[in-house]
Amino acid sequence: MRAAASWNGPGRTHGIDLARGLAVLGMLAAHLLWIDPFDWTGPATWIDVANGRSSILFATLAGVSIALVTGGASPVRGERLRRARRSIAVRAGLIWAIGVALVFTGVPVFVILPAYGILFLLALPLLTLSAPVLWSIAAGIAVVVPWCIPALNALPIWSSALGSEASTLVGWHYPFPLWIAFVAAGLAIGRSRLRSAAVAVRLLVGGGAVAMVAYGLDAVAAERLSPVQDGSLVA
Repeated sequence: MRAAASWNGPGRTHGIDLARGLAVLGMLAAHLLWIDPFDWTGPATWIDVANGRSSILFATLAGVSIALVTGGASPVRGERLRRARRSIAVRAGLIWAIGVALVFTGVPVFVILPAYGILFLLALPLLTLSAPVLWSIAAGIAVVVPWCIPALNALPIWSSALGSEASTLVGWHYPFPLWIAFVAAGLAIGRSRLRSAAVAVRLLVGGGAVAMVAYGLDAVAAERLSPVQDGSLVA
């Protein structure tokens, strides 16, 4: 009973708990179900939202969790910060090792854990930054790095004899130079005053607006790059 009370106690941030639950359910759906491509007119396909978005939610929640264990809206300093960094670094190493071990079992899914471990390490220099700075970093990475990904994908190491092993070791299906944007955004969320209704509304409205813009740009890009009858692309 005491444990159950702690799970639902005043110290919990229930919106974060809900997001974690949705991420787990989405991961299970993405890995275990046969899902048809999303179609607004076919409700049976709506579960396709779990594909890709669950891993993004996990990366964002990683940032939120790191922020919460390092002081939330009031980041820890001094010795407490040094201890927190050591603890996070150890967790990063364990997560990375577990992820690599899972990959080598031959599990037929893309394992995010190696990249997840690297993202934990990349978050360490960001722990003392304020929410506005973290939002700026996340936005900057999200805007700039996608243009760099094709060049990174073309690096000679991926086509070398060790390319497959290198990809496994860094979880390159989830390229960390881009995915650190989700962690930075999660840190910014965790550095906000999450118990404030005004903050919750701003996060909801801001997140919805960003999603609408991003999906709109994606639709425009997909239309402009769609194949035409002669097999070429519309530029």
